[in-house]
Amino acid sequence: MAELTKNDRLAALRLIITSHELGSQEEVMQMLARQGIQATQSMVSRDMKQLKIAKAANSEGRFVYSLPNETAYKRVHRPQPQADLPLVPGFKSIMFSGNMAVIRTRPGFASSIASNIDGAALRDVIGTIAGDDTIFLVIREGARHVDVIDQLASIIPEVNY
Repeated sequence: MAELTKNDRLAALRLIITSHELGSQEEVMQMLARQGIQATQSMVSRDMKQLKIAKAANSEGRFVYSLPNETAYKRVHRPQPQADLPLVPGFKSIMFSGNMAVIRTRPGFASSIASNIDGAALRDVIGTIAGDDTIFLVIREGARHVDVIDQLASIIPEVNY
């Protein structure tokens, strides 16, 4: 098995932070280990500093690690295969208006869900913009809302029309 690069470790760390609510570096190290990535506490600390990961209160008031909001607007250069994308809980609702849609999520979940939508390169979704608990989708002109829902269901199992 090839040795993981620092970029591989940083990518895994980004995914872990956006997919889990972790409150300590020890928890982060355990999640990395579950992915087969051995990292020391000092490595994790440096990586988190480089990625500008900070603690923020979640919906229950517990402080957990999160990426800065600017990461919500970065696009994936090499999208992961759909099967490799984690299913991210947190979806609340979706509403359509013409060729736009707004997805509401639990606080802190919009960025990771939007990233998964962008990475999946859905046929009818042109792009997303994510905040803390809201995702704005631009939909291909003429796309049927029911088709968009069907495509989103592969990423957000709870989505329904």
